[in-house]
Amino acid sequence: MKYTKVISVILAGAMCLTLASCKDKAEETAATPAPEEAKASSYSGTLRAAREAKVYSGATGEIVECNAEEGDFVQAGALLYRIDDNGIYNSIKTAENALEKAQISLSTAQKNQNDLIIYAPASGILKDFNIKAGERVNTQTIGQIVDESRLVARVPFSQQQIASMSVGDRGTVVSADLMSETPVKVTRIYAERNTSVPGAVLYDVELTGANGGGLYNGMSVTATVGGMRSPASGSITDAEASALVSRSSGNARAVYAKEGDYVKKGALIVEVENANISSTLRRAQLDKDDYQIKLDALRSDAADLSVYAPISGQVVEKIKNVRDSVGSKSDSIMTIADTSSLVFSVTLTGEDFGKLSLGQTVDVDCAGYGFVSGTVTTLDENIYGAEIEIVNTMGIPVNTNAQITIAKGV
Repeated sequence: MKYTKVISVILAGAMCLTLASCKDKAEETAATPAPEEAKASSYSGTLRAAREAKVYSGATGEIVECNAEEGDFVQAGALLYRIDDNGIYNSIKTAENALEKAQISLSTAQKNQNDLIIYAPASGILKDFNIKAGERVNTQTIGQIVDESRLVARVPFSQQQIASMSVGDRGTVVSADLMSETPVKVTRIYAERNTSVPGAVLYDVELTGANGGGLYNGMSVTATVGGMRSPASGSITDAEASALVSRSSGNARAVYAKEGDYVKKGALIVEVENANISSTLRRAQLDKDDYQIKLDALRSDAADLSVYAPISGQVVEKIKNVRDSVGSKSDSIMTIADTSSLVFSVTLTGEDFGKLSLGQTVDVDCAGYGFVSGTVTTLDENIYGAEIEIVNTMGIPVNTNAQITIAKGV
């Protein structure tokens, strides 16, 4: 029995030692915490347009038409507003009529001014002309221009001969004095008898050709047409002449030709001055200019009555509606956002700010649209601010809630 008690004490002591050892290990285990899981930081905000444009009216007045509401998408150039014209279109029509009348007056005055310049109506020799610089020029014929390079002969033929002739037939004119023949053609056959030839029934025929020289007005000639010789002589008549006419009156300021000169068609002969005509032209030009300025201003005002979208995008703010008044051209009446690109702005902790870099691609969680890829375009180290731009291919509207998450330790 004695030994039994000793063994029991030993076993009891061993068990106490074992229990104590287990308790120490349990306490040691409880004193060492498990490592924490890494957490991420999330930053929320709303999307805004990368570019916005304010809409202004170039006119003041009451709005009578509006074609867009907040949230609508509009194309650049679309009509947004129309302002009451307040009678401006009637004023435009009146100004157009006045301008047309002024143009008529100006055209008349310009014609009168042009008439003060006298040009040669044809080429030839200047005859019966005696205007000198400084002299009075009246509205009348002031000379003749004779084309002596051509001859005109009037030669009699018998009734039987002219019956066989036609205008355009070719022939020759013969000068007994010069013993020469000049080619001509028939340009007219007269129906009246030639009373200057007694004892015969003859009719004059007009023959025209180039004057090779020597033939002059009044020279006696005979002619042959189609083998038929004229039974009597005729004569060279006046060569073709053109009247030199002054269509206005005044004083000759300058004279550029004299009697006997050969002049070409269109050559300047006389410049006439008339103070009344010149002043009338000047007043007519000024009147037309004034009406044009007024009309342009009215048309510009009318154009301002229509307000168009400056860019394509979404209407994010509508300030004025139908029946509202636009009192100042400097006040915006609508805002349009270009939603082709959206911007997400966030302010981060310094630690998370240091994890971003310009040009970095990040995922943005857009409410209702899922994750969209964005690019870091701006970093402001003063406030730890960042801007992330998203190319909006999904038609995400502005003010959509968005969020980015930056993991710890990344």
